[in-house]
Amino acid sequence: MKKLKLILVTTCISFTLVTLSNTFIGFTNNINSLSVMDIFQIAITCLMVSIGIYFSMYNSFLKEHFYIASYLIMMVVVFAMENFFRGYYFSWTSFFIEFTALTVIYIIVCFLTIYENEKDAAIINKKIKNMKKRNEK
Repeated sequence: MKKLKLILVTTCISFTLVTLSNTFIGFTNNINSLSVMDIFQIAITCLMVSIGIYFSMYNSFLKEHFYIASYLIMMVVVFAMENFFRGYYFSWTSFFIEFTALTVIYIIVCFLTIYENEKDAAIINKKIKNMKKRNEK
């Protein structure tokens, strides 16, 4: 159940950040908003990235280099899904814009996930400490 929670939390955080960043970029540049198909593609891509990262945790080498491996998995999945949904089209300008945006979003998602894990660990440690105090009395 924890593994499913990790996949869902990562998917939700990344989906929210990607959608908000796309909305912000569209708002500031007066570009049309996202279509329903675009939102669906973002959701599927975020889910596939989360599943790819989850399964990479079973490989000992990838697990040792988790952040680099998950970053590379994210990049490969995102560009593969873009190719799947939109067909093959390559532009260096588009590549660098997406590369930069994905890197920023990846860093934010990692920070939020680490922050959430630290917060959960603090709550658990506090409960353990309280239990030890009760058992000492």
